[in-house]
Amino acid sequence: MTVLVGDCRAIMPGHAPFDMILADPPYGDTSLGWDRRVEGWLALAQAALRPSGSLWLFGSLRSFLAIAADLRASGFRYAQEIVWEKQNGSAFHADRFKRVHELGGAILSLGCTLGGHL
Repeated sequence: MTVLVGDCRAIMPGHAPFDMILADPPYGDTSLGWDRRVEGWLALAQAALRPSGSLWLFGSLRSFLAIAADLRASGFRYAQEIVWEKQNGSAFHADRFKRVHELGGAILSLGCTLGGHL
């Protein structure tokens, strides 16, 4: 396994093909500068994955809904999710509940199956 750190738009094309891409992109849920959505990376991820590869994303329900059209336009489909329960929630706004979980989504290329079970 190799972990690559940096701007995925610059790194992915030179290291492809990948069996899996695990990403925790900015969710776009806050007004903070570091939490802005990154444009164009999903199409690059699709091009960098092997035909049987998978994309795993961490995010909030809001972030997944916001990128749903981009996922479809890039040739992906949302397959399933896992839940990461947090012992101590986190919050950036005083007017919201603390986040006590995050979602991990299995994102597959159209026509691809996850271990032949989906």
